[in-house]
Amino acid sequence: MKVIYPDKVSGVTAANAEANYPDDNLLDNHPKKVWRSGVSKSSVTVSVNGGANAVAFAGIDAVSIALTVKNSSSTGILEAKTSYDLKGINTYYKFITDTYTLYNSFWIDYTYQSIAHNLVFEFDNISGGTAEAGVVRAGPARGFYEPGFDLTEGMKDYSIIKELNNGAFYIRKRDIVKTFAGSVELERDGDFYVFMRDVILQEGGRPLFWRITDYNNNDWTVFARADKTLKAKHNKRKYSSIDFSFIEVL
Repeated sequence: MKVIYPDKVSGVTAANAEANYPDDNLLDNHPKKVWRSGVSKSSVTVSVNGGANAVAFAGIDAVSIALTVKNSSSTGILEAKTSYDLKGINTYYKFITDTYTLYNSFWIDYTYQSIAHNLVFEFDNISGGTAEAGVVRAGPARGFYEPGFDLTEGMKDYSIIKELNNGAFYIRKRDIVKTFAGSVELERDGDFYVFMRDVILQEGGRPLFWRITDYNNNDWTVFARADKTLKAKHNKRKYSSIDFSFIEVL
């Protein structure tokens, strides 16, 4: 399991943007508040401070994306362009979450950069479509052990359902988001306190990008917050287990 923390993004610049959907929308915590290019092909340059090796987007609407890592002036290439097909989980399940919600998340690991650098993305959508994305974060990918076999995935439905006096139901369909819960066992003097104090204690309820991996190396990327206060069991001499619950944010 990995988390991008702390965020090292210092700015974003899009080649195209509709007036009401500027590229600055990529910097907030709301995937529904998108940057929208207004065209099917566009590019976004994400400026990142030194000390990063991972980047993730939430709220992507594109069929493919390409990444080139360049220096801070974009005059030199630090890592050659790599393209990714975003058409669905069956092809690239290790990178993109499955598409039963509208807020698809996408994670890319790249070579660690100790200096400031630019991540240059090329978005491509279907003809007549609009390339867009909701949130971007980049920084160091902090790794932890995989969750145990109790890892669960679910959904939280924000729809309003109210029973009327005549016995009928009023239903207002609203967003449905992904949830993940499970437990992870970490060495107490190392990763346990990094997880609990350096990450969760500092961020509280603010969302982060998590890449959750099971024992079969299936990955789920989600921009999520801790759903409730985490609890840990100091039930072994050197290791402690953490019960976590994450909920996708909108």
